[in-house]
Amino acid sequence: MKRFITVFLSLVFIVLLSSCSFLDSSPTDNAETVKTEPSNIEPIPAPTLPATAAPTTAEPEPEDNTAEMLEYKLLDDDTYAVVGRGENTGSEITVERYYEGKEVTAILVGAFKDYKALESITLPDSLVLIENEAFLGCENLTRIAIPKSVSNIGDFAFSDCKALESISFANGSALEYIGKSAFNNCESLVQIVIPAGVNAVFENTFYNCTSLFSAILPASITNIKDFAFCNCTALKVMNLPQKIEVIEKGAFENCSALAEVIVPNGLKQIEEQAFSGCEMLSKFSIGVNTSLGRIGKNAFEGCEHLRFESSSGITYLPSSDNPYFAAIDSTCDETAVVHSGTVIIADCAFYESKITEAYLPSSLRYIGNNAFGKCKELVAVDLPDGLTHIENGAFYYCNSLDEIHIPRSVVKIGANAFSCCDSLEWFKYKGTVSDWSKIEIGPGWKPGTKPIFVYCTNGAIER
Repeated sequence: MKRFITVFLSLVFIVLLSSCSFLDSSPTDNAETVKTEPSNIEPIPAPTLPATAAPTTAEPEPEDNTAEMLEYKLLDDDTYAVVGRGENTGSEITVERYYEGKEVTAILVGAFKDYKALESITLPDSLVLIENEAFLGCENLTRIAIPKSVSNIGDFAFSDCKALESISFANGSALEYIGKSAFNNCESLVQIVIPAGVNAVFENTFYNCTSLFSAILPASITNIKDFAFCNCTALKVMNLPQKIEVIEKGAFENCSALAEVIVPNGLKQIEEQAFSGCEMLSKFSIGVNTSLGRIGKNAFEGCEHLRFESSSGITYLPSSDNPYFAAIDSTCDETAVVHSGTVIIADCAFYESKITEAYLPSSLRYIGNNAFGKCKELVAVDLPDGLTHIENGAFYYCNSLDEIHIPRSVVKIGANAFSCCDSLEWFKYKGTVSDWSKIEIGPGWKPGTKPIFVYCTNGAIER
């Protein structure tokens, strides 16, 4: 039995040795041999390559091609201008500096007119000119930044842009001209700072900008033209530049919130209806050294809070030191006695009144347009020494006036100043013939077409 067990163990040992030899042997010429992992061993994951090692295909970001879809025109100076929006239908547009390698310098007449989808537009630094009606009727355009390079904004350029809230100009702006009605009916515009190179605010520029509460004008402004700020019902204060000389017809008419105007000494003329309807205007500061001469008809009509002086049926606009600075209206019947200290008789102040006599003070310098026009019963008026201006139609159709003495101080006799004064047959002038020749005299100044004598201190002139 013991021998049997010994033999059996020997056979087992031989079999095990044979198996190990078989497993250790590896085939050298059998390429199709496949090794199978034991099912209980986890597979080893493949190594992850660094990000730089694996090529990737990135999706390019979409480019803004609104500029490419615009319509352009090659100009004589070899630059391009935008003439239309082309195939653009979106709310945002960018105008690039270059088109086909050449600079874009202008936006021509009506290029974006009535493009109601437009809300935002970016303009290039190469732009010089924005022509008439360029953005007229872009009702949803909310803001515009005008590049430094722009020198000219044409008539009606942004008119009727009712949602336009902000207009900004780059520092150092080259702007010199803002055209007529350029921003009229921009009902949402709240403030404007006009660049230093602009010298006038033209007709209707900000007409009916009903939300405009602040308008800052540069020192270069010399003229505010007809209805420039008319119906700007939110405008409260206006500081006029020192160089301003003329405020024209209706410039601030119906600015119903306007409470204060500071008048620079250089202002020479306030035209018809300039501040008419400014019902909250309570302070109109005219300085001691003012150059103000003419005040137009109804310039302050409806200014219910403005302080006026009244004396002997004549209403006066005061200055800071003179309560009788300007006679602006009258209810006189027979005799008009203009108060001492009065410098100006405003346009139409005595127009069509029933006065027969007018006594004028030595302080008087200006007699305005039609100041005594159609005073058909006026017989006598003594023009004082120191008077400088007898404006257009000042004594038009005073057909009872039979004598007039013109002082040597007069430098201007306006058109039709004595037209239709049929009783006047001669003038007496308190200067020499040479002095008379230096007076600026308008057409139709004398009573009729027939010659009339002017008697000077050293002889008579037939005119």
